[in-house]
Amino acid sequence: MKSDEMTKALCEALKTNTNVVDLNLGNLDITDVGATHLGEALAVNRSVVNLVLEKNKLKQPGAAAIAHGLKTNNVVRSVNLLSQLDKFGDQTLDAWCPLLRPRVASALSGFPRAPSHALAPAVPRQARDV
Repeated sequence: MKSDEMTKALCEALKTNTNVVDLNLGNLDITDVGATHLGEALAVNRSVVNLVLEKNKLKQPGAAAIAHGLKTNNVVRSVNLLSQLDKFGDQTLDAWCPLLRPRVASALSGFPRAPSHALAPAVPRQARDV
């Protein structure tokens, strides 16, 4: 698919780019193949802060590939994965929860009594026990 080929080329450039802060790749028909390249680029890129991927054709493997790339990235603060081809399931949640937990805890640390237990009802029990 042409969009994945273009995404691959863009991602090669992103690996060394230090200027792109806002990356909007919404509505480009990117599939899991392109998302895999993006995950690899995000693992080494240290400039992208906001990533928009809404209205693409990502499925669970693509969303997990992006999460995998973000494991070593502490710069990205915002990721938009809305309106994808399929719904994401438990495997996607399993890939994203380890990323979100420390970031949410860090964001809540400024509160007098950080209500970390307030998120418990929103996260399935299996994910909390990881």
